[in-house]
Amino acid sequence: MKTKPEVISSQRWVFLTEKGKVITVIMKVRQFTEETRQEFPEGYKINWIAYDEENPTQRIILDNHHGKNLHWHDNKKEENFSEWVSLEETKKLFWKRIIAKFGLLINELNE
Repeated sequence: MKTKPEVISSQRWVFLTEKGKVITVIMKVRQFTEETRQEFPEGYKINWIAYDEENPTQRIILDNHHGKNLHWHDNKKEENFSEWVSLEETKKLFWKRIIAKFGLLINELNE
């Protein structure tokens, strides 16, 4: 029987960018406590997405799942993730990709 990962973080933000776009960012992190597999570095199951509210096909995703190591999606293009360092370093890379794609985040919007 497969164990389910425990949710350790689930966050959602909405930002206005310097380009005038409204971007939603959702970051969910789960962690397996008993199961360790190559596709889950340090037991982490990651599902992060940032997308343009007006055009949701404009997005960046970082995720991993059974049988598939951590990888990026940039719109429909998929690429392997660079070598794992830590969860914190991975978060930094994700935010850098968001800024590179959508522009600087200038204001967090309240919903």
